[in-house]
Amino acid sequence: MLRRNYRPGRDYGTADRTAVTLKELDVDCVPINILNPRPGTPLESAPQLSPIEILITIAIYRFILSDKDIKLCGGKERNLRQLLPLGIVAGCNSLMTGDYLTTQGRNPELDKEMIKDLGLNAVFEMSE
Repeated sequence: MLRRNYRPGRDYGTADRTAVTLKELDVDCVPINILNPRPGTPLESAPQLSPIEILITIAIYRFILSDKDIKLCGGKERNLRQLLPLGIVAGCNSLMTGDYLTTQGRNPELDKEMIKDLGLNAVFEMSE
């Protein structure tokens, strides 16, 4: 889970180390869940991430994990807002669509439209 504030010149060492560890573990897929603080939880007062920091972290993961699936999952709508398509441009090649366990997600039709607008072709995978 990503939990940092972006500042120019910021050290992204934690993201680097985490991505390198995932590469060493030879994982197939890296889900990116972005903190969406919920009332009544220990992280309810945690600072929100800036969209640019999320995009930089995705790009770092793509650079280090060039042959892996990077899936943009929970928190993407609230945290990336209007920059959501740039999550794919930055390096995510997979999306979790629809609603989540405890929060409402985006209409999957909007994700299909976004993928088409980016000039990409969607391949749908259903979980069993």
